[in-house]
Amino acid sequence: MRRKTRVDINPPTTRVIFTRLIILITETLTVKEALLIRDKERQHGIESVRREKRKRWSDLIT
Repeated sequence: MRRKTRVDINPPTTRVIFTRLIILITETLTVKEALLIRDKERQHGIESVRREKRKRWSDLIT
């Protein structure tokens, strides 16, 4: 008599769940990174506008 070996129940399902979880985590990090980049670009834009205004005022004064 052959002994049955234990087989995981629905291994593709488990694999799919972990794959989706990894994709979700990766996308979440990507979104967070995109938001950080956007915020840095906005801050850079604000700073460049301020520099431009200061330059114009200094040009007007001198």
